[in-house]
Amino acid sequence: MKRNTLRFLAAWLILVQLLCLMPQLPVMAEAAATTETTLVAGNTGWSFFDGNADKGTEWRGEGFDDSTWKTGNAPLGYPATDNNPIFGAISGGTLVASAKSPNAYITYYFRKSFEVTNASAITGLNLTVGLDDGYVMYLNGQEIRRTYVDAGAVTWQTTANYINEPSNAQGTDIADVTTAALPFLKNGTNTLAVEMHNRDNNSSDIYFDMKLVAQVTGEPVPSADPTVAPEPSGAPYGFSGLTLQLGATADVMNFSWISAADATAPTVAYAKKTDMTGDAFPSSQATQVHGTSASAAESKLANKATLTGLLPSTEYVYRIGNGTNWSATYSFETGDAQNYSFVAVGDPQIGSSGVAANTAGWADTVNKALTLFPETDFILSAGDQVNTATSESEYAGFLSPDALKSVPVMPVAGNHDNAANYVQHFTLPNLSAEYGVTSAGGDYYHVYGDTLYIGLNSNNTSGTSHETFIRQAVAANANVKWKIVNFHHSIYSSASHSKESDILGRRAAFFPVFDACDIDMVIMGHDHCYTRSYQMLGDIPQKMIFNSMQKYRFWFFLFSVASLIIIGVFSFSMNRFIQRPINKLINAFQRLENGDMSFEIQHVYDDEIENLYQHFNGMIKKLDLMIKHEYLQEIMVKRAELKQLQSQINPHFLYNSFFILYTMTRRGEYEMLEKFELQLGEYFQFLTRNASDEVPLSREVEHARTYCEIQSLRFSNRIQISFDTLPPEYAAIAVPRLILQPIVENAFEHGLESKEAGGLLRIAFENGHDFLDIVIEDNGDGLSEMDVAGMQNSLVSEGNAIETTGTVNIHKRIQLKFQSGSGLMVSRGGLGGLKVVIHLVLQEEKDGSDTGRG
Repeated sequence: MKRNTLRFLAAWLILVQLLCLMPQLPVMAEAAATTETTLVAGNTGWSFFDGNADKGTEWRGEGFDDSTWKTGNAPLGYPATDNNPIFGAISGGTLVASAKSPNAYITYYFRKSFEVTNASAITGLNLTVGLDDGYVMYLNGQEIRRTYVDAGAVTWQTTANYINEPSNAQGTDIADVTTAALPFLKNGTNTLAVEMHNRDNNSSDIYFDMKLVAQVTGEPVPSADPTVAPEPSGAPYGFSGLTLQLGATADVMNFSWISAADATAPTVAYAKKTDMTGDAFPSSQATQVHGTSASAAESKLANKATLTGLLPSTEYVYRIGNGTNWSATYSFETGDAQNYSFVAVGDPQIGSSGVAANTAGWADTVNKALTLFPETDFILSAGDQVNTATSESEYAGFLSPDALKSVPVMPVAGNHDNAANYVQHFTLPNLSAEYGVTSAGGDYYHVYGDTLYIGLNSNNTSGTSHETFIRQAVAANANVKWKIVNFHHSIYSSASHSKESDILGRRAAFFPVFDACDIDMVIMGHDHCYTRSYQMLGDIPQKMIFNSMQKYRFWFFLFSVASLIIIGVFSFSMNRFIQRPINKLINAFQRLENGDMSFEIQHVYDDEIENLYQHFNGMIKKLDLMIKHEYLQEIMVKRAELKQLQSQINPHFLYNSFFILYTMTRRGEYEMLEKFELQLGEYFQFLTRNASDEVPLSREVEHARTYCEIQSLRFSNRIQISFDTLPPEYAAIAVPRLILQPIVENAFEHGLESKEAGGLLRIAFENGHDFLDIVIEDNGDGLSEMDVAGMQNSLVSEGNAIETTGTVNIHKRIQLKFQSGSGLMVSRGGLGGLKVVIHLVLQEEKDGSDTGRG
């Protein structure tokens, strides 16, 4: 009974709990609802930098100013055909600058901002990126994702670690970045910064697009992407004088226009015309280029902007504005620079007979010219665009034809244009601030196809200034085929201006410039009439110069051919009879210089060369005999001198040596006896061996050291010997035998032998850059100053040439072996006795070998 009661009570409690919970269930389900919001959409606008430069780390942050960067819709990259299955082909987005292998850019930079109204409601963030090759992404300056880039610090030279193609699976990165990114997301404006890295300098393709989707719990977050190019809003953009000029090369286009003084951020937005749908400007596909402004006449601003990287034979649409307010849409078409045409005009001079009438006539001229020549790539104007250089109304008339918003005009400054207004209305490529300069600017040039176009400001009359500019332009474009010069003042026409003094002055100054710089064509204005001259050479038509020479043409041709034949025969004869024999003689002298005297030179003709060869051969034979005779005689004399010196072994030294042996034997000093016998054997072995006249200096020094050790046993405590160590770099020097020991022996016999005690002997080595001195010095007192002077005189006296023994013998052998200045020098030493210096000059020869280093 109790068990059933308990079961009932338990069931009742469970039922009550369920009833309490049931009203809350719908509320809990409703609170858990989640929605998705796109924070950054694919195929939308980005700011980007493709200038191949180090941007450091500041660009990643929120406060970085990227207003000077390019803008364009994603996908962004190169080439246009690269495609991602999610984001599509680059041809639908924006081409970036690139360079081919092996100079491909490593890093590209991208930035954009997006708005978040309730960051706390976002519970998840999912990222999808189309990439090639690798990337690092930052949110509000903090890294949130990297793919195919190694860990660690990232610089502009950091390469991706994988080669991607956007069309492959690896070219799409899909990731949940909630943990990495959500802590840095905030209410208001958020900034994404992405750096895309190539694999190496051989990888020139690049691809980037992305989308960021948020999971939101509770109130949905509005999707906002303010970097999508906005449609025009507010009042239309106010401007005047819009005109196009070609850039330095065919892929560049310059824009010029005038706006109000309070206008800001001059901008050109452009896209391919194929991106248009109907008449609407393709904002989502457009690239924006920011220009520059400067003060202009009538308190307005002169605006200039440049588009680069344009494709050939492509039609573009564009509009100008400030990023919010825009002009109407205009178009231009790039040409094929290898096959093109231009129209040359001169002296529109709006205002010369009424601004309105001249404006209408000029517009009619432009329209008719372009109707007759619809493939015109640009208009070349030879100056005097206006009549009054400072009149803005006249410039407005010149620039009024709508065609000039589509076809570039390349002007030069005429005498009626010579004011600052001219440079405010035109953006000219390579405009010089040094050459041809007046208030209307200087000279300029540009290249189109295989032609160099040079525009000169002929208001500057300095031929030297224009020549310098032309030479620099030609040097900078050495590969062009044609060179065309355009300037205003006509120096070759026959109209009324042709006889004016200023025209005559310009003619004298200019035509030498054109001849010197090899100009192919000159286009000029000023005369208000059509003139076509012959090709000029100097100040004369080439036709006139060469017509007078026609009757001599045959004889000139015949004379030229005959001259070539004569020159050829003469050259052959000179080569055969003179040049070849002389070359043979030169080669013979070179062999003789190298010591080869075992040859003769022969000549097949009986002439002066044969006589010269015979005398040369006789000279070689005589020279060979003389050298052999003198050389052998010198060798024999030196050997005789050496053998005679060796024969002068001092008997007294020999007797003393045997006496020392006897004494050691009686005393039983067998260990010293053994050492002494070895030293004595080495001494006499060196002294009597005469297989070679020269020995290494180390061997000569060792022989002298052995002699000193023998003498130290003889003289016991009576004499102290100091013998320095030979520097090792001089050990291998080849020296004549017996140049040191005999001098040491003289010191013992004539200076120290009579001393009862306190005898001193020092052998030292002193060296310099190109010499080595061996110094032998004692403290003997047996020599007077007169004795020392007599010994020195005997060394330098020619009368001792026959002597073959003693110090003179050593002195002369050293002089024969070593450089000039070598030999013995004797003097009173610091120890009080005789000082003998063996001076060896070791000067190096030109080939780097030491003349005294064996």
